[in-house]
Amino acid sequence: ASAERPLAGEQDDRVNILLLGMSGWGHDGPLLTDTIIVLSIKPSTGQAALISVPRDLLVEIPGYGWRKVNHAHALPENEKPGSGPVVASETIGKTLGMNIAYYVRVDFRGFVKLIDELGGLTVTVDRSFSDAQYPAPNDEVQTVSFAKGTQKMNGETALIYARSRHGSNGEGSDFARSARQQKILLALKDSVLSAETLANPKKVAAIFDVVRTYVLTNIQAWELLRLAAVAQKVKSENLTHLVIDDHPGGLLVPANVEGSYVLVPRGNDYGILA
Repeated sequence: ASAERPLAGEQDDRVNILLLGMSGWGHDGPLLTDTIIVLSIKPSTGQAALISVPRDLLVEIPGYGWRKVNHAHALPENEKPGSGPVVASETIGKTLGMNIAYYVRVDFRGFVKLIDELGGLTVTVDRSFSDAQYPAPNDEVQTVSFAKGTQKMNGETALIYARSRHGSNGEGSDFARSARQQKILLALKDSVLSAETLANPKKVAAIFDVVRTYVLTNIQAWELLRLAAVAQKVKSENLTHLVIDDHPGGLLVPANVEGSYVLVPRGNDYGILA
């Protein structure tokens, strides 16, 4: 009977899921969400949009006032574990003018393990770049670089590719970084839902093990099965990539609030984001 039950939002033909990536314990700002992406699916047509939200966007967080959006998860989570994704969903949903019923929060260690369990991801790097300021242990930095072309990445390499913030050759913007994160996410989806993966019980068991340990979600098992069926309908040509950013002509502009760099909507009009 559960297979016939609709997902939250399905009656309105719009299922929204908030994807959050955080560093996890053992890193600076372990509860800050480095990656914030809304996946919005139209089940009837298989159309979908990936909307990347920059972590410096100034938003109103219920109970905490105006802060950067990456605090929408960290502040409540620090006070009451498990509440962060709920408050983040409410905050980001209100900012974008949509109802976000579901969330998936991934600790980056789990992201690395998941990719390694899948045997790596095949990713096409659009342009070569290097980043001399990528974080290293003990508050140090290291230089990382990527060559243009299609390549197989293990979990650690894929994480560095997705998180690099100071790349050369035009890859140092939040816009470029968000595009890379979406690219990795789609490669991950294709790999998890591939016939090769689903036909391998050992691999499926390993994936569930990683998910149990490193992923927090309010998606129930029956909803996951229905979502997987809906996700398989979403073809790359039906997928819209949106990055809310501050590039020339973009929706956001830089601002300074109490000495802190933030992003706000052009003309301070939050209606343009909805």
